Amino acid sequence: MSTSIGSQGTVLGGGRYDTLIENLGGPQVPAVGFGSGIERMLLVLENTGKRIPEEAPLGVYVAGLDDGGRKAAFQLCDTLRKTGISAEFDHAARSVKAQFKYAGKVGAKYVVVIGSNELESGEYTVKNMADSTSETVKAERVAEYLAQKLQ
Repeated sequence: MSTSIGSQGTVLGGGRYDTLIENLGGPQVPAVGFGSGIERMLLVLENTGKRIPEEAPLGVYVAGLDDGGRKAAFQLCDTLRKTGISAEFDHAARSVKAQFKYAGKVGAKYVVVIGSNELESGEYTVKNMADSTSETVKAERVAEYLAQKLQ
C-alpha cells in the first residue's frame, strides 16, 4: 500500500487461495498468489521522487552475416559478457543493414561484423559507431581489443 498515489493506493496484493481451483471445478489444491500494478508502481516512484536509472549504452553489437557468422557472434557475445563488456547479437537473421540500424538505435559503441569471409580469414571487422572508422582485428584478440577501447 502507498499513500502517495491517492485512494487507489494498493500496489501489490496477494494471499492464500486454497479453495480457488476447487471452486472452479478442479481438485482441492492449496495455493498462493499475488498481483501487482506496474503503472501504480511507476506512480509511486514518481510521486516519491525516486528515479529508475537509465540503462547504460550498449558496448558492442555483433552482426552475424550468415549461419556461421551468427554462431560465432553468439560465442563472441558470451566471451565479451564474461569479461564485463555489454554485448548483443542478432537473434532473427536480419540483413546487415537492419542489424546496423538496430545497433545505432540501441547506442552500440562498436559493431563487430562476422561472416564467412571473416571466419575464413580469422579476422573480424570492428566498426567504431561514433566516427564510422573500421579496423580488422584477429578473432582471438577481439575481446582484448574491445576491452581496451571501452575503458
